[in-house]
Amino acid sequence: MVEVLLSGLQLYCPACKNPLRNVEGGVYCSFCNIKYPRLLDILDLRYPRPEVSKLEQSQIDEMTKGFASLSFDELLQVFLREAQLSKRVVKDTLNYYRTQTERAEKMVGMFFSRYQEFYGSFSTDYALDVGCGSGGGSVALAKRCKEVVGIDSHLSQLILAKKFIEQSDIRNIRLVCAYAQCLPFGKESFGFAQGINVMEHIEDMAGAIIGEIWRCLESGGGFAADSRNRFDIFLPEPHSGIRFLGFLPRRWIPGFVRQITGNHYEHTRLLSYREIEAVLAGCFNEYRVVLPYISAYGRPARMDRWVRAFEHCGILNRILLCFFSAHLALARKH
Repeated sequence: MVEVLLSGLQLYCPACKNPLRNVEGGVYCSFCNIKYPRLLDILDLRYPRPEVSKLEQSQIDEMTKGFASLSFDELLQVFLREAQLSKRVVKDTLNYYRTQTERAEKMVGMFFSRYQEFYGSFSTDYALDVGCGSGGGSVALAKRCKEVVGIDSHLSQLILAKKFIEQSDIRNIRLVCAYAQCLPFGKESFGFAQGINVMEHIEDMAGAIIGEIWRCLESGGGFAADSRNRFDIFLPEPHSGIRFLGFLPRRWIPGFVRQITGNHYEHTRLLSYREIEAVLAGCFNEYRVVLPYISAYGRPARMDRWVRAFEHCGILNRILLCFFSAHLALARKH
């Protein structure tokens, strides 16, 4: 059997964790009798196998057909057109994607700086970008690490990421479509893993996902992720624009958002300070939830000094963590 390698890493079936082998059009697990397809050199290793809607398939087909000739911005227009969003949401989303380079660079810089401040160095040979989306975080990570693997559960996002990476002339990133709760990698594959704006989208699978990240980290490996705070009192909730939304009972929130904005909210679940601690504690012996750099979210860098000052104020720091706009989750595997 010819083993399937990705930048030197062995790939495994996400269902049974046995080695995969190459076949025409993808890879195959002889133990599960499952064939995983390959599209634009992106392996689709999602398990359980997804049911793709007609709208999503139409989006993927059009993006694939035009991939070679279209720019990132043009593919983005296709992506948003098929998504059937309102004009306001399209405008905001376009701006979000087009500014991802600067935002991701600040965020990954913060991850490295804050992690090393508390836990010291880690291996940068192989790094994992969980929920990599359209590739901004992977590109920023690739500037600091030898090899980067970006995973996302949405194939259309990875098509955007592939184009963005190509236009950025970055060559040490590989993309895999996979669910974070069933990672197709072996034990201790990565020295570092990150998640940018993903913890609020993993819903009730947070424990399983953090467990998989822990399994795939080397001994001494690090994890860093940011998360918007459910009980933020400073800024509107980022996915709906509604202030103090997290203070409502969770079962009311999706209906309330639909009533106010007309948008869906079923796949977003902001976590509180205590909830993030509980998720990390389920797998890691060394972890902490700290305040992020304000500058990583586009605020003036001088404000970081005020936030850092609170870290030495005991109870005031705890209070601020409960109600601040975002959290930074850091953990190290023994």
